[in-house]
Formats: sequence, C-alpha cells, structure tokens
Amino acid sequence: MNFSKLTKKVLESLKEIVPSIVFNEDQKGYLLTNNESKQIGIRYTLSEEEKKMPEFSIFDFPGFCSILSEFDDSAVLTFKKENSLIIRSGASQLEYYFASKEFIPERPKKFLEDSDFVNLGIEFILKKEDHQKISKFMKMLKSDAFAIESKAGQIIISLRDLKNDQSTKFKLVAGKNLIVDAPEGLVYNFQVADIKFPVDFDYNVKIMKDPKICKLSAQVDKEEKDEKSEKKQLVKIPIGLEYIIGAITD
Repeated sequence: MNFSKLTKKVLESLKEIVPSIVFNEDQKGYLLTNNESKQIGIRYTLSEEEKKMPEFSIFDFPGFCSILSEFDDSAVLTFKKENSLIIRSGASQLEYYFASKEFIPERPKKFLEDSDFVNLGIEFILKKEDHQKISKFMKMLKSDAFAIESKAGQIIISLRDLKNDQSTKFKLVAGKNLIVDAPEGLVYNFQVADIKFPVDFDYNVKIMKDPKICKLSAQVDKEEKDEKSEKKQLVKIPIGLEYIIGAITD
C-alpha cells in the first residue's frame, strides 16, 4: 500500500498552509481540513485504495511531507496497530508514530457542495497555464492580494498591493464568464497568502454574489469517445480536490 502520485502532490502542496491534519477521519474517504487562519476549507477525495487506510493524525504535517519526499513510489506503507506507520523502501525502513487526535486543530464540520452554490456572479475555467503565470507574477511582484473581475463578459484577474496603490500591477484575461446574466463590474478580492494550491490542473471557479464565497474544483482533461460521432474528444474530469475561500473587503 502506498499513496497515489496525485495524493502525494496534493499533500506536498498543502504543507505550506496546513500545519496539522487528520487523514481519512471517521473513514469517510476524504481529507477535510483548513488552513491555519481557517480562511480556506479544503477537501480531497481519496482513491479507492487509500479509503481502506485507517484514520490517523499528523501534528507536524510539513515534517511528515518532508519524510515522504525521501521515499520513492516503490515504498510500501504498513499501518501498525493504528498508532504508527512503517515505510519500507529497499534497505531503508522508517516508523512514524501518529499524534493523538485531540491535539489536532478543529477541522471543518462540513463542506459546501456544488448545490450550495446558488446566486452565482462568476463562473469560469482557470487554465493551468494561466494559473502558472499568475503564480510566477505573484512571487515576482510580492503581491499581497488579487482580484477576480467580470467585465463585458470576460474574467480579468489582477494582482495588487493593498498597502501601495502605485505599485506594479499585473492583469490577465482568464476567459469568459459562464454566468451570462451576471451584473457588470463584479469584483472579488482575495489574499495571496491564502492561495497556494497545485498549478498542474485546470480549476472550475465559482463565486457567489452574497455571501462572497469562492469554490475551486481541480480538473484534468480526459479523452473520451463521443457515442454519436464516435470521435474522440477531451472532457473535463474532476479529480476530487476542492477549495472554499472567502473574499476580503478592501
């Protein structure tokens, strides 16, 4: 038994914003957590093999991820009496003891589903190449916030410095707003410090008008055959990684 490549990638990305986790809590088949400031809710649905893993708690989650990174994909995980994990790879072996659940900060009690997202102002697909470009400029410009705006049916993402209005600005047109009857000039602001998630995927982005809450769902392209034309086409497939983020006020 081992974590999938996707799960390893997700865990590696979460270590920057999540200090502690409970994995597969109550055997529900997913990882549900939030960042340290509790401004981001995160849910990741486990693979069928990972759903068989017992619940376990990690207090030093970044440290645990660093340990995992030292083992390759051939490593074998063995759970021992549900209080420790043995990782074997070649001649190497490591035993990691889990924390008591009571020492892990409180997790979200529920997660907003797609059906909860009504009265949408914005919906669009954030392509991974756009996400990668935005992430690079965030680091270069040291932006502390960004805005998502709907203007003339287009989605514009802009980076800004909340403390200096004359700082260098960057804007990117990210595609069309899929909400055709959205009011003109909708703008939602978010803190950059809270936005750290894998740039290897496209994301379906939905933002409600009120309350101003954003949901991002990671997707990948999968080739499928159309039943009528029998031609192959690319279809967006969710991978089970979702984020809930609240907008900030100016």
